[in-house]
Amino acid sequence: AINQLAAVSVTEARVLTLASLGMSRSQIANKLYIAPGTVNGAKATAYRKLNIHSASELKALLEKHAG
Repeated sequence: AINQLAAVSVTEARVLTLASLGMSRSQIANKLYIAPGTVNGAKATAYRKLNIHSASELKALLEKHAG
């Protein structure tokens, strides 16, 4: 899974981090100065790279690799 995390782009990582904090698509878009569609695309691409399908799987993956 470490290699999977390394495959995620900087934008994808930022989007996932903010999403994991409970931010909405529009909040993430405003925070990162990107379009809401870009948020969706980054999230979808990162989920595919990480082989996850839900916010709960994202949270579990991040907790597993924290610290």
